[in-house]
Amino acid sequence: CLNNRKLRTIKSIGDLKHMDSTEVGILERVIDEQSGTDSRLLLGHCGPVYSTSFNPYNNMLLSASQDGTVRLWDMNTYTTAVCFKGHVLPIWDVDFCPSGYYFVSASQDRTARLWATDQPLPLRIFAEHVSDVACARFHPNGNYVATGSYDRTVRLWDLATGTCVRLLTGQHGAIMSMAFSPDGRFLATG
Repeated sequence: CLNNRKLRTIKSIGDLKHMDSTEVGILERVIDEQSGTDSRLLLGHCGPVYSTSFNPYNNMLLSASQDGTVRLWDMNTYTTAVCFKGHVLPIWDVDFCPSGYYFVSASQDRTARLWATDQPLPLRIFAEHVSDVACARFHPNGNYVATGSYDRTVRLWDLATGTCVRLLTGQHGAIMSMAFSPDGRFLATG
């Protein structure tokens, strides 16, 4: 949720150069109190929100919640455009694809799901993990999704066929976060 306080910016480089960084209260003085825009409160979920993802055009926002739903928010009107239902337990992560049309959700129900923004039901269900799917990320080319789980594995899924094309093991703990390099050659997990 966003609160009703204004989002402020840091002062310009020119203003910052004239400040003594050793003085007490420097952190408060670097903020430009005259700047800022109104924040918005997005209401809709019945539980905590665990993950959010903007589409590439910044006009839509996804939010994943403990209530087992993903909401697609219209950032022009700040309202829910669609509420996606399908998971039966909390959703830990959500990620827009590079094109902004598809998205993936990762849930405590041991599945990840592929969705399209204009369809209420999932297009694919990825269900080979044996524990919570904690995170999911699109490959930069948009043809694959990687899922990370509490079962200490990463699976790479081919979106065209819905099959697992790689199983990565060897992590000593749950996979809680992932990121592809921009060129797609590397996948970092944590």
